[in-house]
Amino acid sequence: MVAFKRGEELEDSDIRINIGKEIVKKCGGIPLAIRTLGSMLYSKISETEWLFFRENELSKVPRIEDDGILSTYLN
Repeated sequence: MVAFKRGEELEDSDIRINIGKEIVKKCGGIPLAIRTLGSMLYSKISETEWLFFRENELSKVPRIEDDGILSTYLN
């Protein structure tokens, strides 16, 4: 995932993995949308920052419903 720095994903990541799954679900599995949100989290190190992102920023992102056409253009 773009949001983790090399080697960091093994440390203290249960909350971040769950938030990552929420991002994938909200983005309808579209790689470009997932990568964009993941890159926003790259510099956020603490679980507190990730939780803040989930509660305050992720909630503003509209859920994407993939009808097949959208993913064709964005992948």
